[in-house]
Amino acid sequence: MAIFNQKGNVLLFVISGIAMAAAIATGMFYMTSTSSLGQAGGSGMERAYYLALAGKDYAAANWNNRSSWNNNEFSLSTTEIFHITYSGSGITSTGIVNKNTPFEARKTIKVPQPSPARKHFFEAFEDKTRWDEGTKLGTFDTPLVSGDKALKVVSSEAALGGYGVWSFLRFNSAFAGVDLSTPWLDADRCLSHDLQVKIANNQPYYFAGLIFKTAGVGNDREFYGVSYMRTKQQCSWGCWSLSGWNGSTWNSCYCDGCSRLDNIPSELKPTVTGYDGIFTEPLECWTDGSGNWFRYSRPSVVLWKRQSNSFNWLAYKLLTSNDYVIGADNRLVDWSNLQVRLIEAYPLGFTTGGPTPLLHGAFVVGGTSGASARINGTPVLTSETWAGNTAAGTLTLTNVSGTFVNGENLLVDGVTRAIASGTIGAKTNYIRVYYGDVNSHGTQNDIPTDSDNRGGNPRIVTGSSNVIHWPVDNVSDWSAYYDYITLVQWDGFQASASRLGGSGTKEANAIIGDSSLLTPNSGTIDYSGIALHATGNTATSTYFDDFAIQY
Repeated sequence: MAIFNQKGNVLLFVISGIAMAAAIATGMFYMTSTSSLGQAGGSGMERAYYLALAGKDYAAANWNNRSSWNNNEFSLSTTEIFHITYSGSGITSTGIVNKNTPFEARKTIKVPQPSPARKHFFEAFEDKTRWDEGTKLGTFDTPLVSGDKALKVVSSEAALGGYGVWSFLRFNSAFAGVDLSTPWLDADRCLSHDLQVKIANNQPYYFAGLIFKTAGVGNDREFYGVSYMRTKQQCSWGCWSLSGWNGSTWNSCYCDGCSRLDNIPSELKPTVTGYDGIFTEPLECWTDGSGNWFRYSRPSVVLWKRQSNSFNWLAYKLLTSNDYVIGADNRLVDWSNLQVRLIEAYPLGFTTGGPTPLLHGAFVVGGTSGASARINGTPVLTSETWAGNTAAGTLTLTNVSGTFVNGENLLVDGVTRAIASGTIGAKTNYIRVYYGDVNSHGTQNDIPTDSDNRGGNPRIVTGSSNVIHWPVDNVSDWSAYYDYITLVQWDGFQASASRLGGSGTKEANAIIGDSSLLTPNSGTIDYSGIALHATGNTATSTYFDDFAIQY
């Protein structure tokens, strides 16, 4: 069963091939180095250069075992040596010929650390063995649903300080063989990954989705969440300004004093005055005939967090049936896809970018300072005119070495590609959210925020050839070929977070920056937990399937 997108994404057999190549490189580099050295003839400096290249190749082939070679010297013969070291800025390799003799020759080269191949994990929920039931809230099962197994929420419970009722199941990354600590260390203690899951819930209100950057236990747990949400309220002091009677319900209902009836924490429902946010008109309202009035909120995607025992929403996007994850009745369409891309990095502003886009994975060097860093994720743009050398925005950087200075040229492979604007900022979480459904719509295109046109994400069932689709690494590469999901453009956001992406860019108003729940800068990884949640009175109508991680 094929489970990964073959259009531009790393396939399992490619990852296996890279691993095999790295394994045989250890044995092969002696032969290739000897061959290269032979071609270098009798020149001591040339031979030293080829020795330095051999050291660089050896370090790259054994990147995941750096302690075995860091700051060590290796002899190819009695006169030929290379010495290799590693630092946050990359690999330093020195070739040495005739060491400690009058004929000694040395050559040192510096290269960035290799970009690790993406790894993937896919969960079909044939069982629950890769999930931590020791820390769960509520109970879960894996029954057959429409011909294939899925994770079902069986029960929920009051938890997290009495804020609503919860079903919470954490991914057991160690048992599943998903090692997030290695890419975290490779990025100099910055955590980045992509997550996705498909969700079904047939109730008129719901709150379910992904949880990430989890730390702590019990009621002290902290985390981010991204969820499909529709809520229910009772207008406890009566409704007013009713309009739009359609014969069975009111289509508009302002509420002067509302109480929650859904057991979803009120702090996670985006409102400012009580009459906007997810309660922006038109709303579905009704009465039970006994003087009690009720209303549903607009369906939405909500980004939120729990920190210091408090819940807060960060951003929201209102959904309609035109987004295809919501039906005409405002219920969630079965197996709607929800994805999140997390990039933890250090921001550096830039201007005068171009004519080639700055790309994820590139190694950027300050022309004046000599500082260096790797670009992690597509740049956050305020102007997207790369061809005219006027692109501007923010680079999200990891593996930072040295101090960038304001106004200096930013070089990639020795070529000036932008100018630094300001100095590097503090570590920040950059969060993008995507959604999709099982069907194709319109004509696929190069607009990531377009919900009218995109490919489908069918549920992956036994025997199908359906695949997992991920967003491209660089938004400049987004094209019809990769257009299977829609990037969320946030309608509103909290002042404590930043809504990024300039008007007219492909990611306009689509990125949330938040500086909390950060991984530590020393010691072992934390804030790396991943979980699924369903919250409120309709949690037990929730099913999950096709959970996947890219890291």
